[in-house]
Amino acid sequence: MSNLLHLDASARRTSFSRELSRTYADAWRAAHPDGGYVYRDLAAEPVPHIGEAWTELCDYVLSNQITDISRYVESVRTPEQRAAWNLLEPLLQEVVAADVVLIGTPMYNFSSPSALKAWI
Repeated sequence: MSNLLHLDASARRTSFSRELSRTYADAWRAAHPDGGYVYRDLAAEPVPHIGEAWTELCDYVLSNQITDISRYVESVRTPEQRAAWNLLEPLLQEVVAADVVLIGTPMYNFSSPSALKAWI
């Protein structure tokens, strides 16, 4: 079974990028009726930008060469890191479970929206 992770990043609910990604997602779902589907609207529910607790978690994971996501929780040592992990874990699980990641994004001033950059 294939899984699709569908992200939209446009601040405009009626944007062309949303329409285009929705069209693709609808076609994908029709072609994979038993497939999993997760939708995340990064403009409506933005991911917080990286803070110190996130960087501390990443440093610990990298320095201890932890590659199994189920072991990442071992790196949590403070309440701030726990809060960061609680936000980060579902995002990681969505990416790991996805066979296809569909990103609907506009171009703002020749760049991507801040909401998408925070998710990345």
